[in-house]
Amino acid sequence: MAKEEATPLWITPLLNYKQPEVTVGHYEVVQRVVMPSPHPNKEEAEIETSVENFIGPEGNAVWRRVAVRSGPSCPQQTMHASFLLPDDRQNLSAKSSIVCWAAFPEQPDHKLLCVLANATLLCIFDVYPKGKAYTLGGEGHSIPLPFEACGVYAIDDGQGLLLQRTETLEDNLAFDAQNRTWTSTGLQGEEEDDGFVLKAPPRPLRFRESTGTEFGSLSMLKNPTTVPSLFSLSHPLDDILPVSHLCDADSQNSPFEDVFEKILFVGVVRWVDPATTAAAERKEHLQPICVTYHAHKKRHAIWEIKN
Repeated sequence: MAKEEATPLWITPLLNYKQPEVTVGHYEVVQRVVMPSPHPNKEEAEIETSVENFIGPEGNAVWRRVAVRSGPSCPQQTMHASFLLPDDRQNLSAKSSIVCWAAFPEQPDHKLLCVLANATLLCIFDVYPKGKAYTLGGEGHSIPLPFEACGVYAIDDGQGLLLQRTETLEDNLAFDAQNRTWTSTGLQGEEEDDGFVLKAPPRPLRFRESTGTEFGSLSMLKNPTTVPSLFSLSHPLDDILPVSHLCDADSQNSPFEDVFEKILFVGVVRWVDPATTAAAERKEHLQPICVTYHAHKKRHAIWEIKN
């Protein structure tokens, strides 16, 4: 009896089904800083510190974190640390300096991660603690601020932090009153225009005397109670103190009050005294500086930072 040949089986698809893609969310970088690694025992030459928002499926920010990972030039990308920041809808602008690494006078060779979590909260993390295993991590500090800050900056040479206050409506009104003359109907001396031009309503005068008269409040605006605009922190457990402003050696110290003097850069200048001719006598000098820009005066300035 002849053996029948096997007939191959055929499979015909009845319905094409594709697994839907499930979108959980993704991270968006708000601000990123790449710098040499502050950990002396790590092989990574640099690290990347970034403040990131986790964007959910609906497109809204669910939470915010600060992440420390290996830098772009490192052959192996690893996550060193990640800290969730307090949930606050008053997120700072990406143009503000909200993250930096700073050393304090108590340990000038040990840098801590400083993050401006929101306008009134500063968080400090010891990512690479001394004398502990790399995976354990160190202590952290949450410091409430007595003002609304717009930026945090590290002072080189282990001198701590600078924090800049955000300008308020009262600051703008005071500046306008000191540089212009306002009346109850608007700006005095403003040119009239008979054309079809929409003008802004009169500026509100929020500073009023007990009598309630508007012209009395104008004198208060010209001589307002000034509030410091620049503050310093020399230790995570110390008080935040205002920075003094000294124009020359003969003048008295006064708080730095111009809130419109915005910080652009904080660094250090290194130089050698040209008067010393012998190479053995040459000594490198270090001087922390601060570069600012005044938007109203259209002026850059360089400031010397001293203890």
